[in-house]
Amino acid sequence: MDQSEAKEGNLSEDESESLPPQPPRKKQNTENQRLEKAFELLTGCSNQTTKDECQHFGNMIAAKLRYDMSFKMKL
Repeated sequence: MDQSEAKEGNLSEDESESLPPQPPRKKQNTENQRLEKAFELLTGCSNQTTKDECQHFGNMIAAKLRYDMSFKMKL
């Protein structure tokens, strides 16, 4: 019986050694928090638009270029 008990003890030790190590949970949580914060910053910046003279001029040029391209496509 002593040998069988010793074998059972060795099996449980072998099984625990064969399990893969658990990944650290804190690192994954901090990465998720960083990604969420970065996404919030980017969405906040994209919602802010400045309407000044340069912006209006750029919009006018873009509209003219789009009109010219559509006019050329019709010919």
